[in-house]
Amino acid sequence: MAMTIAAVREFAAAAKLKKRELLDDDDAVLRDCNGIGAAWFPAWLRRAISAMHPVLYAASFIHDREYAIGGGAPARLAADWRFLRNGIASGIFCYGFFSVRNAITVMESLRFFFCLRLGGSFAWRRK
Repeated sequence: MAMTIAAVREFAAAAKLKKRELLDDDDAVLRDCNGIGAAWFPAWLRRAISAMHPVLYAASFIHDREYAIGGGAPARLAADWRFLRNGIASGIFCYGFFSVRNAITVMESLRFFFCLRLGGSFAWRRK
């Protein structure tokens, strides 16, 4: 289930996600954000992954914007780390700290973080 940009922005603000100001530019969000998954994934796969992890949708948008902005290796590590932290914050916001669903969200955030560290360099804009 895809969310509108306004809904993603509202969720990011309510969950107090870091770097949520990157979602303020609608044109940049439309250009850079594709849901959860690499741009080279087929659209149906990105939609499926996003639908299975709706709590991480806003975190992925912020992360997509950071990857589009790019920078050096420390900036990439910071963007990936922020995705993990925003994913955890999203889970706590949606499910509360002591919840099985939050624990699952934390585990999925960690899994995606490791995937980003292993394969994200292909999508990162080096500057």
